Amino acid sequence: MRFGELERTLHLAPKTLSQRLRALVEKGFLVRHAYNEIPPRVEYEPTRKVSELTTVFRALDKWARSNTLTAIPVVSTVGRLPR
Repeated sequence: MRFGELERTLHLAPKTLSQRLRALVEKGFLVRHAYNEIPPRVEYEPTRKVSELTTVFRALDKWARSNTLTAIPVVSTVGRLPR
């Protein structure tokens, strides 16, 4: 995907998106392709590492859809412990 497409899809500020993309490239999750064009064009492509995680992401998505997370009330007592 191109930078502009990612920006519109993810609704992130350009600086934030740029920082996150740079980190994902450094960690080996994305490959950055810069083209010598006017206007400049940069595209990002997922690496094999990402495709290997697809099954994990699908399993997490399935689990999240079938398990509603709700807050559990916590009661706290403050004071001195009995002797």
